[in-house]
Amino acid sequence: MAKRFPWIVSAVALVALLVAMPGLSQFGQSTGGIHGRVVDETGGALPGVSVVVKGPGAPQTIFTDARGEFHSVNLPPGNYTLTLALSAFSSVSRENVTVSVGRDTELTIPMKLSAVAATVTVTGETPVLDTRRVQTGATVDQQELKSIPTARDPWVILQTIPGVQLDRVNVAGSESGQQSSFTSKGSAGGTFQVDGVNMTDMSALGASAGYYDFDSFQEMQVITGGSDPSVQGSGAHLNMITKRGTNDIHGSARIFAVDKHFQSNNLPAEAKAQSVPLASGNHIDSVQDYGVEAGGPAWRDHLWLWGSYGRDQINLITAGGVSDKTTLEDFNAKVNAQFVPSNSIEGWYLRSDKLKFGRNAGPTHPQETTWDQILPQNTWKIQDSQVFSSSLFASVQYSGQNGVFNLTPEGGLAKQAFLDADGVWHNSYEFYSAPRPQRQFRADTSFFFNTGSLGHELKAGFSYSVGTPTSNVDKNLKAPTTDEFIAGVDHELLSGLAVGVNYTYRKFKDQLYSARYDSATGRVLNRNDYVQYTTLTGTLPNGSPYSQPVYNIDRPVITALGGVPPGFLTFNRPDFNTTYNGVELTLNKRLANRWLARGSFVYNANKQHVGLNGCADPTNVLTTSTVNAQTCRDNDFIATGGKGSTYLNSKWQFNAVGMYQLPLGFNIAANVYGRQGYPINYYRRSSGVTDKLTRNVVVVAADAERYKNLYEIDLRAEKVASITQSANLTLSLDLFNVTNQNTVLQRQNRLNLASTNTIREIQSPRIYRFGARLSF
Repeated sequence: MAKRFPWIVSAVALVALLVAMPGLSQFGQSTGGIHGRVVDETGGALPGVSVVVKGPGAPQTIFTDARGEFHSVNLPPGNYTLTLALSAFSSVSRENVTVSVGRDTELTIPMKLSAVAATVTVTGETPVLDTRRVQTGATVDQQELKSIPTARDPWVILQTIPGVQLDRVNVAGSESGQQSSFTSKGSAGGTFQVDGVNMTDMSALGASAGYYDFDSFQEMQVITGGSDPSVQGSGAHLNMITKRGTNDIHGSARIFAVDKHFQSNNLPAEAKAQSVPLASGNHIDSVQDYGVEAGGPAWRDHLWLWGSYGRDQINLITAGGVSDKTTLEDFNAKVNAQFVPSNSIEGWYLRSDKLKFGRNAGPTHPQETTWDQILPQNTWKIQDSQVFSSSLFASVQYSGQNGVFNLTPEGGLAKQAFLDADGVWHNSYEFYSAPRPQRQFRADTSFFFNTGSLGHELKAGFSYSVGTPTSNVDKNLKAPTTDEFIAGVDHELLSGLAVGVNYTYRKFKDQLYSARYDSATGRVLNRNDYVQYTTLTGTLPNGSPYSQPVYNIDRPVITALGGVPPGFLTFNRPDFNTTYNGVELTLNKRLANRWLARGSFVYNANKQHVGLNGCADPTNVLTTSTVNAQTCRDNDFIATGGKGSTYLNSKWQFNAVGMYQLPLGFNIAANVYGRQGYPINYYRRSSGVTDKLTRNVVVVAADAERYKNLYEIDLRAEKVASITQSANLTLSLDLFNVTNQNTVLQRQNRLNLASTNTIREIQSPRIYRFGARLSF
């Protein structure tokens, strides 16, 4: 195995020189923190106050320092009660203190002098804003995960995050059998963490190594900017936290069902009348999502257990009538132990299986050319956290994964696959198999100290990963770099309600690039090795003319090398960078006074800047790479998705989710999404005169032709019925794509075919989902 990220320092030591300077938390942690200041009636600091922090785990006792401050870190997400005591003062009990993953909850708690022993109970809203750090993204708590109508997978949560764009439109689970490719503020892909374990697939940019049981999650955190030094890359970073056992026995069982008999028809007339008519749009045959999770104490205040099982059966009919069936199955197990007050241990195991029959199905892939996919994935971790004192905390973690990625064509391996003149595959397709093991060790520490009247926090961390190897890489290859500037204002208008506006600038440099490479001579082809051999001209489907030059390798170069170099070398791209400018408006309302809400509107401006040596082959070639997807045209920008001819680049997007609790246990909720249509990117296929290489030549600028704007409204109505004091049954009815939109998502974008511009995919139609959940 190759050392994929040798000796990466995940976070550097950072000292806050001013009390108001925002702190940093290590990404991927499964915990949050409480930071408070205790004062007397005049506002003076109270040192030596005993603070008992009680929540999901065992109670923790800490003391305020000389500045009256206390810090409690490595706390699992949930609600906490703080009990404060100091001689000659009334004790204070602060209830309903919310801790979220990756966030610091800040409190100022007053205490009053009292000659009589008494306890004052204080109940108040926890602040929504985290003033200790500056970053963009969102945290999705348990209430929102349960209450908002979504397709119930992590990728649809990503779609609700400001600045994140996905290549799929998931209506009630119509895309849940396959991962979505995504971009965030000009950067392709991102990372996945579950309970502090890196679940990013090292062999596929922006992909997860496994699939997940949605009801196993306690909370999700997504960071899109301003991330700390432990984050690898600049995309969207999804940190998911599974539930755990507590001192109270708790759990749930659920079933959600979608069936074709409760589905509308939204096939456009154009799709029926086109030269290659669609018999149907892409739609759901049936989806069943069921599972159970439960946890509780094995030894109260010392040992807790939790486990879950979930299964999704997703049966789809793709555009053109081809079957696509997927089974997702997950088993989670977690044990938490705290045998002494200062030390806690956590062990976690995840078995994630995927069986997919008919992957890649569609108009250009009949049944025999689809893949059958098997993706078993075993993941485990062991973590130890130590409280050395009220000012020194540390944790260490070791984790591992064993996974295999297999794709087998349904047509078998004996038949010869071929591609016809209309771009349709026949007989069979390619076979692929790859083991994807990973091992990771990480250590983090936090130290709080004072210098005079100033308080400081020192954080450091370390991470070491071993993953799958990579070949044909320049020996001088270095990691791409991102310059980032964020400015914004966030304001808590009311208790639990915050609004904000943020501006983000990014410049991406030293991006990865591949050029033809002759291993015998070590020569890498550059722009001087290519000459123009033709100019493609014609008209687009809308009647607009186009003219595009095409290049191939110069004949003397081919002669000198003895042929066209068959290999590629990956290196840092010279004379090339991309920039992002974006503004986002956000709203966040925690559940209080019977309602919750989260919303955003984002304007995106992506541009690429290409110099003389920015392209080895100066032809504007359409690629399927998420790493090197750009053309050679200055000011263009596209990001290739993983779904056919989908190119991510919307200039604007919005999303709003909300829930309101009606009387008698009835709740209503909504999820509203919209974005500008993605580029179509028409191209022509051309074969070089000298090198005989086939090129897909983009004949228009990336922003010249777009699909129509996309909108979707999803609604939920539910009834919560109490069974006992601690158990309830929730019956829900979800309606997805309420207005039955049939927005075209993909057309045949290859020119000069009989099928040019024909519809290949549309937004899935309106459909109902029925659900039931028993919680205790």
